[in-house]
Amino acid sequence: MTPISVAGDDRGAFAILYAIVVVAIVMTVAVVVDLSAMREDRRAEKLAADAAATAGAIKLNALAGTANPNAACLEAWKYLKLNLPGGSSATADCPAGKFPTSISTCPNAGVTESGPAGPWEVTITWPVFDSDPLMTTPSISGSTSYTQPTDGEVDGSDPCGRLGVTVSRNRDFAFATIGGFVGATTTNSSVARADVRGNISLEMPLVVLDQTGCQSLYANGVGSLIEVANNGLTPGRLAMDSDGSTGGPSPGCSNNNQYVAMRNGNGATIRALNGSTGAQGAILTVANPYAKSANSADLCAANADPALSTGICPRPTTFMRITRKYWDWEYHCSQSTLPPLSAPCPWSTPDYIQQLRDQYNETTFTRAVADASPGAWRVISGAGCTVTTPVSYDDSRNTFVDCPTFRVRATTVFQGGTVVFRGNVAVEGGASALGCLRFNYRVPATGEGPCVTTTGAVAATMANTETQVYLQDGDLTRSNLDFVAPQTFIYQEASTGAPYLAGTQFRQMDFGAGSSGSILITAPTTGNFTDLAIWTENYAGRSDVSNTNTMNGFRASTDLVLEGIFFFPNGRVKLTGQPNYFGAARSQFVSWSLEVFGGAQLRLIPDKDRTLLIPVGGVRLIR
Repeated sequence: MTPISVAGDDRGAFAILYAIVVVAIVMTVAVVVDLSAMREDRRAEKLAADAAATAGAIKLNALAGTANPNAACLEAWKYLKLNLPGGSSATADCPAGKFPTSISTCPNAGVTESGPAGPWEVTITWPVFDSDPLMTTPSISGSTSYTQPTDGEVDGSDPCGRLGVTVSRNRDFAFATIGGFVGATTTNSSVARADVRGNISLEMPLVVLDQTGCQSLYANGVGSLIEVANNGLTPGRLAMDSDGSTGGPSPGCSNNNQYVAMRNGNGATIRALNGSTGAQGAILTVANPYAKSANSADLCAANADPALSTGICPRPTTFMRITRKYWDWEYHCSQSTLPPLSAPCPWSTPDYIQQLRDQYNETTFTRAVADASPGAWRVISGAGCTVTTPVSYDDSRNTFVDCPTFRVRATTVFQGGTVVFRGNVAVEGGASALGCLRFNYRVPATGEGPCVTTTGAVAATMANTETQVYLQDGDLTRSNLDFVAPQTFIYQEASTGAPYLAGTQFRQMDFGAGSSGSILITAPTTGNFTDLAIWTENYAGRSDVSNTNTMNGFRASTDLVLEGIFFFPNGRVKLTGQPNYFGAARSQFVSWSLEVFGGAQLRLIPDKDRTLLIPVGGVRLIR
């Protein structure tokens, strides 16, 4: 049989089609592989930029005492080296001349620093203004024309609190070149800002609120020491609100040799110790210019260990003013307070200080005592105004001491309740006197010493209550006798502007006279005034440094036992005595200014459970 012939053979056509399909598949695979690599680049860029921007912006948190753009740049580079694949060879090139180490005024234009990080190109931008493309046209995958408006609530209003990080890579294609695709560039940017309303709070055991003056913090005398120690991991921190401007209140800063923090004498030291893991202590300053914060000759070397240093150590770090507002918001929450010393209260916390005033001010309280049913209040007056033999008020009744001056010349014990004083309180005795004024104690047992000031003995003899001591109109002074007040809040009325308040701004608290005697004051652990040991609005020492609030002690290691918040927002506090007479105190001193004189030593330890933490914010990623 003759085979049937076919007009044509199309096997060649299939071969051509197959070749075209294979080429298309190979090109598609090549493009997909390279696009996948680009997608990984974009992902790595964004993750690294986010991490670097947020890490760096923490260093711009002014209230945390770290407003240091150069440190922000270095921190951002460190995180880029860690997080960018192949970026470990990058050099952290952030010269301080381009990014300053402190901020006095915000520049008018952004500054950038660029450099390679392995296959990546990195640019750090500071400050970041609202008009910067990093803010207006952020990197959004899949969008080339998106414009984002600013939001003051999220973005803040301070361009110097923002740090921008841009990461890009020009990738040469490995496979897609067969289709004529040579390469492409990916770019991602992030912006973060320091957020002073964040949830980071820090222990600051010492804050001086003087706004303009010098000698706000003063170690005066050979061996005098102001030290904020560490509490394990927690480093020491102290803050100075003065800008060091001329013409401030006494002693002022008109003299070129005057500084906000000063020392006088061999070994006189102001220092904040590092934490146990090396977290750096901080002396925070508002001084403008920065050089006004302290004499450069008194500063320790950069990165020196404060524990091994004399002088002023570490070097002060620029920050914003704290002011008294946080304590007002906690205990004296009012809408009437005004900047710069405070600000209207943003919380709904009751105004506990005003409630106390309303209850125990001279006019209201005198009427309350007069109208009280018999036995509701114990009233001390007349001959009882001078105590010459030991006396113990052995119940927990409230006491009204209606005396021009209540003179304590022998052991006097108030077991508990509220004690209101109409006039001065003078705890005084001879050079060899043995006795004390004690609040919140049970009556001593037979054979028990009248004045036991060790911590253990206090716990054993203390009533299970908190005591309020209200000074309507008078000074509180101590000489020689012990002053013992565990779990006690002492309020001195020393306000102006409210006509029914008897106290004046010229009142004083003087715990420092004499050559013997101990002081023990610890704050309540519950109630409206939890952690608050003393609150006074007196102006003692503010314009006349010879008449100031003082604390002193002259006996063994327990001479001064302090725990809680000691709030002297308008007054100067002076501590005097011999070396080592002041033990470390789990306290927070807030005063207009503070001086340690004549070789005395004040050592404060951070304690988050017994002081007010200062909210210093955190960091927020905004682009």
